[in-house]
Amino acid sequence: MAGLFYAGAALSNDNDASESATTITYINGQIAVKLTDQQLKLAAIHSIALETTTLHQKIPAYGRVVDINPLFQHHAKLQALGVQITSAKHQQQLASIAEQRARQLTTEGIYSTYKSQQIHHKLLQHQAELKSLKLQKQNLLSVIRHQWGQVITEDLVNNQELIKHLFDSRHSLLLVTVPVDFAGSRALQTLTIDADNLHQTNLPIEYVSPSPLNTTVNGIGYFYIAHTTLPVNRRINTWLTIDHSGKQGVWIPDNAVVWLNNRPWVYVQLDDNLFQRRLMNSDYRQMQQWFVSNRFKTGERVVVTGPATLLSEEFRSQIPEEDDD
Repeated sequence: MAGLFYAGAALSNDNDASESATTITYINGQIAVKLTDQQLKLAAIHSIALETTTLHQKIPAYGRVVDINPLFQHHAKLQALGVQITSAKHQQQLASIAEQRARQLTTEGIYSTYKSQQIHHKLLQHQAELKSLKLQKQNLLSVIRHQWGQVITEDLVNNQELIKHLFDSRHSLLLVTVPVDFAGSRALQTLTIDADNLHQTNLPIEYVSPSPLNTTVNGIGYFYIAHTTLPVNRRINTWLTIDHSGKQGVWIPDNAVVWLNNRPWVYVQLDDNLFQRRLMNSDYRQMQQWFVSNRFKTGERVVVTGPATLLSEEFRSQIPEEDDD
């Protein structure tokens, strides 16, 4: 709304005006607000120093925490089949030895042809059982590969660390949908999680593989591993870096910004009691902060607690006092 600005509580009153009057001055042709020590204390003004950073342009990619219980069940079936196949192989070997011995004894006339055929039939049964178990394993692996992809399937079969950490809840599996234009690009390796989204910082995350079943008109699905425990099915906001050259500037948090005439302003602390409003030019906002590449310098202090109060004081102090006469 035109003309809108956030107003704070007045910091002076008629009883102690001499001790708590806001002073308006000009520095480099721009208005600056000077508060008394008493006003500064009442307003609880707090500022932070700006630090230089490099902006790598990013795009949002949305994901969720995957329920790995079906994967765990597949793993249990594979383990059971593995035990059955090992046992079946052993039984086949024993049956093969018995069949060879029966054939020899039949030649020597010790075993009848009927008994030799029974032993041979038993060998065929063990061979059929082993073949059936191997086919079950192949079919199960095909299902897992179809649902989870080649990389996760191989890790599951080989019981790799990735799978162990997922199953003991030290890591979480994420499914992230990446815009089609960036599928298969270098950007896939640069995924970061929105820290505000999870109330965590510096959360390690690593690329795993494409997801076979999650390709839509909105994008292509990819699996990632987050090195922490996250609630199943939780929605996750992530970012892909698409510009690696970078741009120098500073980040200014949302709570430092006041709006006046539909334009964003920030109060810079020039001295202990002196503050100046400065226009902020930024068209890039991420994770509740603005990236600014001009007008602000490293080391300058911006007000993050009380900027609305400073704006109110600035305008209140410019209102002419009425003459009682």
